[in-house]
Amino acid sequence: RRYHAILLTATEPPVGRMVLVNGFDASLQTSRGEYWLSSQLYAPDVVAPDGAEALESFASDPWPRWKYRFSDGTLLEQELFVPRGSSVVALRWRLLQAPEGEVRLHVRPFLSGRGYHMLHRENPDFLSDAEEQGDEVTWRPYGGVPSITAKSNGSYAHQPAWYRHFLYERERDRGLDDTEDLMAP
Repeated sequence: RRYHAILLTATEPPVGRMVLVNGFDASLQTSRGEYWLSSQLYAPDVVAPDGAEALESFASDPWPRWKYRFSDGTLLEQELFVPRGSSVVALRWRLLQAPEGEVRLHVRPFLSGRGYHMLHRENPDFLSDAEEQGDEVTWRPYGGVPSITAKSNGSYAHQPAWYRHFLYERERDRGLDDTEDLMAP
């Protein structure tokens, strides 16, 4: 849905809401291959990648937790926590079981910086540049839009790319605009 996001903030409460981080793609690289945790729906009804295949379980209490089991025996837990009343989202991935060798997690956020009721389109005004400082990376997609900061124990590789034609089924079913383009820095 256009109203669902990983990070949505109230710039002028209660009505001025902005979508900053719509979602992300995540994959795990092990010695035996690459495995996806995420799934995206693109027009015209294309799911890519399909991380749902590896989803073993989901729990919502005390906060959302997903467990993924991959064909090589890797078991990974993903958690999402949003402190009440803040514009902060904590995502955590824990490796619970893995085959021998190195395991790497790759996360690619999808950014928009748009109003809550709008949809985003590829455009030359989006500022995909990143500021790196210690363990933080900050993006400022547009003037007048709050910045987005990611803090991680990983490393950042700047490879900006537009992902086009995300499809929102509920909006399509209601006859509304239903596709969006997002920047993945």
